[in-house]
Amino acid sequence: MAVEDRQLDERVDGAAQVAAGTTRPGLDPGPAAAWLVGMLLHGTGRLLAAAGPTARRRNATAMAEIAWLTLYGRGLPA
Repeated sequence: MAVEDRQLDERVDGAAQVAAGTTRPGLDPGPAAAWLVGMLLHGTGRLLAAAGPTARRRNATAMAEIAWLTLYGRGLPA
């Protein structure tokens, strides 16, 4: 299977998880939510507050990818 096909399959799998309201198997929701929220709050306060528009966009994209991969394990949205 080509890399592009595998990436598309992963995006579809991730989208199906979102639609179903599920996260990746084995993820303990309580601690995962606490850590994810804490990291996002800390990161936005430290990394985004003094950043210019380009750096904010890059950091926001990275933050969104980290949150997505934490919850769904793979398949970043297109």
